Amino acid sequence: MNKETENRQPLYEYLLSAFDVVEKFSLEHPEALCPVKVEKALIPFICKRLGISILRRAKSYPQKQLFGALLRYHDRAEILYSVDLNLCWRRYVVVKELGHLLLDASNHYTTNPIDLVEGLINQLPFSDMTSAVDVDRAMTIFAVELLLPHSCSADIMQMHHNGAPAHVIATKYRVPSKLVDMYLSTSYQAIHNEVLLLRPPYSSGR
Repeated sequence: MNKETENRQPLYEYLLSAFDVVEKFSLEHPEALCPVKVEKALIPFICKRLGISILRRAKSYPQKQLFGALLRYHDRAEILYSVDLNLCWRRYVVVKELGHLLLDASNHYTTNPIDLVEGLINQLPFSDMTSAVDVDRAMTIFAVELLLPHSCSADIMQMHHNGAPAHVIATKYRVPSKLVDMYLSTSYQAIHNEVLLLRPPYSSGR
């Protein structure tokens, strides 16, 4: 393993975790993909896996700030999101907080998910995952993989090659267009494809 690959290892681990979650979800709920049914299928799936209940609640936050938060309890979790979020951004924030619930032990706030995602497009890969900010960035990538799962990638890339703009793809998959921009970026695709080679063949749909 070269130095560059070693530096990316924490990011690879988050992506591999996302792939594993998506594969299990896809096998159990093949009807809930493209777009992913977050409320009706993904959240119940994670509740069942963790043995807890997960509540969602809209909350009013300070003007011009968009927030998401995870409150973790012994037998339940609560995901908060800004009342100002539209459907696509709400789906992203909820899924990102689900990632925190699955993969880490701390609570994080996204002070502005739009700026966070926009900044990530030109900042991949990350050199480490040592800070809360880096972990939050990794959770954005986790959310991208859950909302734009590998089983849908052929369709996404075909739409892109056929000239569909990001907002058209985003509308179909009910995600913010900035997530599509990230997904289609050269740096993201390079890491995505490299990580796929590190795991067994994706088995969804077989």
